[in-house]
Amino acid sequence: MTHTQENVADMTPARRNEVAAKTVERYYNGRRGCMCGCLGTYYDNDGSNDRKIKTAVNRLLNDPDAALQDGYILYMDTDTRTSAVYFTV
Repeated sequence: MTHTQENVADMTPARRNEVAAKTVERYYNGRRGCMCGCLGTYYDNDGSNDRKIKTAVNRLLNDPDAALQDGYILYMDTDTRTSAVYFTV
């Protein structure tokens, strides 16, 4: 399976707004490596994590090192952490 990747640094402001308007399914934040949940936490979009999810989406959309993979996973890796927002397909 081939993946498409769109770097946030290359997005127009209109494209960033389009991505920000998508419905978030869940958000992950944890140490780099495995993303099964053993090194971090998944936050479901159940209403109790609205502020945390909104902050994550805004932070990732304003970071030129972040990328949108396959149109529904907004993510960024640092030296020590991984953040990923999964949008509803």
